[in-house]
Amino acid sequence: MIRLRIVLSFMLIIAWSCENNSPLNNDSQKPGDVSLSIDMTLAPTKVSGLKGLLERDGFESISFEFIITDNQAVAEVENIVHGEWELSVHAVDEDGNIIYQGSTKVNINPGEVTTVHLHLDTTTGNLKIIVTWGDWPTRPVAYYPFNSSASDKSGNENHGEVIGAILTEDRLGKPNSAYAFDGFDDYIDIGNNPILKPQFPIAVSTWINIKSFEDHNPIFTNNFDDGEYFGIWFYALSTKRVSLMFGNGGPAGPYSRRGYYTKDEVLKTNEWIHVVGIMRSPDDMDIYIDGNKAELIESTGLSDSTSLVYNNNPASIGRGDGTITVGNTNYFHGKIDELYIFNTTLSQNMIDKLLNSNN
Repeated sequence: MIRLRIVLSFMLIIAWSCENNSPLNNDSQKPGDVSLSIDMTLAPTKVSGLKGLLERDGFESISFEFIITDNQAVAEVENIVHGEWELSVHAVDEDGNIIYQGSTKVNINPGEVTTVHLHLDTTTGNLKIIVTWGDWPTRPVAYYPFNSSASDKSGNENHGEVIGAILTEDRLGKPNSAYAFDGFDDYIDIGNNPILKPQFPIAVSTWINIKSFEDHNPIFTNNFDDGEYFGIWFYALSTKRVSLMFGNGGPAGPYSRRGYYTKDEVLKTNEWIHVVGIMRSPDDMDIYIDGNKAELIESTGLSDSTSLVYNNNPASIGRGDGTITVGNTNYFHGKIDELYIFNTTLSQNMIDKLLNSNN
């Protein structure tokens, strides 16, 4: 088999069980079944089929094909014994040509958790493959396509709890594929996973459609706190500018924050706009509007903090602290779609891909 450069990377969660629900001690034990699934949300449109192969010394190779639906590809493998296998996946075009190929070691070991996140189950096995396609080199720590739910499709299980917001049409006119927020008390709680609270760098990408500028419109914060400034926050300001800030954990006010905002008015009402915020360090930030780097002005914040400070409060979409006064929370008024969170910086090429991706 000709090996191409690997362009697929996998994070695997494996659940395994045997007929008698007891740990296996050697390969002579009865085999079990494993199911595999791949999230196809970001798969290139030219991918029309997926083929898999499991190989191991001393055993016959197991080949199988995935069944592809709109957003998922699934396959079943029966009668496989536990141990280490080499998993290969080929993505083919409509002519059967291999256009993506990747492989990885898969440790199916009942009774223990391995580096591929083994999860024990009492019925059948499950192998969940989170794919980074060849032209998407940067993988998000959270990704919300908002297709009928606030589920996190990054594979990191940062699923959102929707508070008041309702599903609506996205920027492409597809129903139930974005969330509308009323500006009064709607938001999405996405939990307190430490993966959402890194040190620098951190980046956020999303589409927004603002209904009004009566108040600030918080897009995302990774540490909501009423009356104190923790974590980072990404805002559409009432001045029609976009800001990116971070706090030092002190009381809300200029001495507890620092950041940047766009020099020009870059926002409009009732119009879908793609916004990206990148924090590389306290003094190195960028904001992109529809793929173009905006000129920034340093905020009036006076904090001298050089690191991000967090507490145990959750991250939020559509909710942020308002002013120094406790209880004056801001809520987003409009629509949000396709929100990504990264714990890395983003290149212009990656920003262009996010801008031009059709969900």
